[in-house]
Amino acid sequence: MNKKELLKHFWIALFIGFIFRMFSAHFVFGPQALDDYLNQLIPSFKFAETGVHLLPAWRSPLIVWILSAVLQLVKWFGILSPMGQVQSVGVFLGILSLSSMIGCYYFFSAIDEIEIGKVALYFTALHGLMPFVSTRIFLESISMGPLTLGVGLLIYSVFKDKRHLLIAGFCLIGFATLIRFQVGLIYVAAVGWIFVFHRKWWREVVWTSLAIAAVNAGIDLADHRAAFSTLFAYFMVNKDVSSYGSEPWYSTWLAWLAIGLFPFSAPLLKKVKHLGQKGFREVLCFVLFFVLVHSLISHKEERFMYPVFGISIWLWAALWVYSKEEKSFRRFVRPVVITLNSMILCVGCFVNTQVGEIGVLAKVSRISSHVLYIDRESLVGQGEMWEFFVRSGAKLIKQPAAVTPEQISDLIQAKEYEAVAVITSQSDLLQELKTLYSDHSHPGIQCTSINEESSLIDALIYKMNPRRNERRRPTWYTMCAEAEWFKVHQNEIGKL
Repeated sequence: MNKKELLKHFWIALFIGFIFRMFSAHFVFGPQALDDYLNQLIPSFKFAETGVHLLPAWRSPLIVWILSAVLQLVKWFGILSPMGQVQSVGVFLGILSLSSMIGCYYFFSAIDEIEIGKVALYFTALHGLMPFVSTRIFLESISMGPLTLGVGLLIYSVFKDKRHLLIAGFCLIGFATLIRFQVGLIYVAAVGWIFVFHRKWWREVVWTSLAIAAVNAGIDLADHRAAFSTLFAYFMVNKDVSSYGSEPWYSTWLAWLAIGLFPFSAPLLKKVKHLGQKGFREVLCFVLFFVLVHSLISHKEERFMYPVFGISIWLWAALWVYSKEEKSFRRFVRPVVITLNSMILCVGCFVNTQVGEIGVLAKVSRISSHVLYIDRESLVGQGEMWEFFVRSGAKLIKQPAAVTPEQISDLIQAKEYEAVAVITSQSDLLQELKTLYSDHSHPGIQCTSINEESSLIDALIYKMNPRRNERRRPTWYTMCAEAEWFKVHQNEIGKL
């Protein structure tokens, strides 16, 4: 196969990757952890609305600026519901992540491994975790695309002697570093590679690095901070991260190996010697340095490996192709990995996460923006993610006492809100909601039957370990309003 063949498969894989990322952005808009909503989405929304983000000193405003611009743009296009806006952010991030496929194309064009490049492109498009990872509102996820493209351009520029692409590659890796400071480990590794093995480019590297440092300082100054104060505060606050939790050193390595669906792909590691070839060895060294440093830090999360997801796929694609004649590959690895990957892909594209915390607000706010939410010990009221969904005209109150039909009637007749939603995550309070639904003592007012917000994944994870997965609990709710209002909105209510 020649490079024209690789380009053809690039366009096919790009289209496929786009489709599956859009699925994930649309159907899987729930949080993976606290950070994606609380530290990125909500500050971006507040900045878009008020010009104030309220970020702590160690968090850069760069992504808040970018995402707030996205939110303002979709609002200008008439997407006003919170659910529609968070889905639009996912669409934007999914499109941004497609830059990793461009990096993949450049990398394999540089090393002239067209067959492996074709496999790597389809892995990047259809890896079971990739659509989900690509559309998370994490700094780690957002940095993956620019980093992967940057590394691809860097390798291509050095092997093909392209000065302008070397500068572009370092700028992209630098941009990824400004998004997530830990990505700077890859930048340091790349600079070390240039200075040790390709010194003729040292001037370009120095000047590009100074330019990136100047941009970093400029971001701080534009946010009314002292130059480099965010980076300094970041190092200070992360001197001791054990308070966030401590995991064994090997958990980082297992999280990285999971990108290749290890241990099911373990037989592929017999061909690891091929990763010593030109191009692969550079990427392998970059990734190993990144993983090693993270393994030495006490606090570890699987999302910390998201930035190197794209370039790690290149390595697994090489092992896949070099193993294709092995009996263990044909009989075990290929059928098992393809089956498992397909299952993960379906879950990552169509099964929402942590629905109990945001599902009620997301659905109800699409029907009306003038709803009073009464929280009766639910996940919604225990967290802070409701701030994104409860906008002007709506309100959430936490009520320790039981909600009565009389209270609902008084609230609706006051006409301040179009509807009242009563929410709980406590199964022993379900009878209270059933009473509201079955009450007929107030003519002209009715309530929906009890709806449950959860998902298959949430239910499975919660069942396996309820104590450690409280945020995966289901949330139940009923929605009450005047009968005439129900008639007007019967189609939307029927979709609850």
